[in-house]
Amino acid sequence: MEFYRRKSLLKKTLKETGLFSAFDVLQDDSKMLRLSLKPSVRMFAGDFYEVSISIPNSSCYNSINYVIAKLEDNKKKDLVLRLLHKYNNDSLVIKYYITPQNFITAKIAYIGSGNNFSGYEFIELLQDGLGIVSNVKDDIMDIL
Repeated sequence: MEFYRRKSLLKKTLKETGLFSAFDVLQDDSKMLRLSLKPSVRMFAGDFYEVSISIPNSSCYNSINYVIAKLEDNKKKDLVLRLLHKYNNDSLVIKYYITPQNFITAKIAYIGSGNNFSGYEFIELLQDGLGIVSNVKDDIMDIL
């Protein structure tokens, strides 16, 4: 029941703020709500590979994921990892990593369940994260 409350609150808040139409619904079932920012909006927001929201049924760790770029040149991997390490040390909220598929990714985990989940806080984190990760993206793209 708690999962459906979080899912409903987030969708309601996105609709109230006019942001729901900026997302494609990738999954909306009893296991997960997963939304992805539409490509045209991603271009406006800093041309990310992907920006997605995940609200899982199995956990109170709700996430905002920013796929910054794909690392095509493994020779630059060490430079990118050093930069991500620096940003990971500087941030309490956003964590940066490279996936096994070589996507350079940033993630914000929003811990919220029951009455502790706020759709407005979640959207605020999404928007603030876009600005912060955009600055990091510029530094990463300079390396790439």
